[in-house]
Amino acid sequence: MVKDPEFNMSLIDPQRDLMSSNSPTELSLQVATDEGEKKKLAKENEALRAQFQKLKVAAENLVRSDRDEKLIANLRQKVNDYSFDLNKAESELAKAQKQLAKNSDERVRSVKQLRERYDDEVAGLKRRVIAAENKMIKQAKDFKVEREHCFATISRAKSCG
Repeated sequence: MVKDPEFNMSLIDPQRDLMSSNSPTELSLQVATDEGEKKKLAKENEALRAQFQKLKVAAENLVRSDRDEKLIANLRQKVNDYSFDLNKAESELAKAQKQLAKNSDERVRSVKQLRERYDDEVAGLKRRVIAAENKMIKQAKDFKVEREHCFATISRAKSCG
């Protein structure tokens, strides 16, 4: 603040100050000085307002920081919880994949066994078909031989009798 007593008096009674001046040069000099002082005070006022605004923002930031810290702590706790849940889910997934692979191996083994049984059954059926065909061929040959024997017997009986 300005400590000039004359300036303070001019603020209190500006009319007295103007009347006490004798010359127009002194008046214009006084006006210029007053204008300079007014600008200086306006700058100081702006600086104080800016400083006040900074302090106000800093105070709000402290309040926000406490809220933010609580929020960050809660978020960290959630991240830890989700991380635990994720690890648990991943281990369960790994177990399920192992079980699936085991089941898959068992299914492959089962399918191979079924295939082997099927192939054995087919081979057995082929042997039976071949045996039946061989038996049928033998029966056909035996029938032919017997028929020829019957015709030979009939023809001998006709020629004898």
